[in-house]
Amino acid sequence: MTRERDQYGRASNAERIGGLWEGFRANRTAQVVVAIALGVVLALRLVSPPVVRIPDLRAADCVYIRAGTPDIDPTGRQVGDEGAVRASLRAEGAELAACDMSHSHEVSAVFTVDDPTGAPYPGDAALLERELGRCLEVFGPFVGRALEDSIYHTFVVVPGEDGWLGGDRHGVCLIVLRNGRFMDGQARGSGT
Repeated sequence: MTRERDQYGRASNAERIGGLWEGFRANRTAQVVVAIALGVVLALRLVSPPVVRIPDLRAADCVYIRAGTPDIDPTGRQVGDEGAVRASLRAEGAELAACDMSHSHEVSAVFTVDDPTGAPYPGDAALLERELGRCLEVFGPFVGRALEDSIYHTFVVVPGEDGWLGGDRHGVCLIVLRNGRFMDGQARGSGT
């Protein structure tokens, strides 16, 4: 005796997919919903600036680093203080921005710290002090004006202890307006 289920062939995966496709083609509401969802996803991808990590930054990149606002930053610096910027850049990366649009910082140099992997962490303060010289050295040629006469300030971001112990040796020099406000032009070659 054969079971009823065994008397009929089962639809193949291709036939099942074909049936779903035909059902989708016949359902205008489903088509509209899918079109709207795809449009929203595409629009978000187009308007969301790319987020980059320190190793992917390049000199002359203009960036937005989420590190502070006047409402929550006690120093009143719109772009956040150096410590908040370092922590945010290490943890979250930065959004690339057009240099003629509002941005918080500009990259003047990206470098590799000379200490080999496995070297003991020298401490945050010592590492910052030691590597700041790289930023001071490139500032004048990058901006076109000596640091002490410029409207800009520079500082360095180096690996934190966790990153260091994980082998990270990437550093970056950032330029910011001395007044802590957002920039709307490029510092590179500005002569200011």
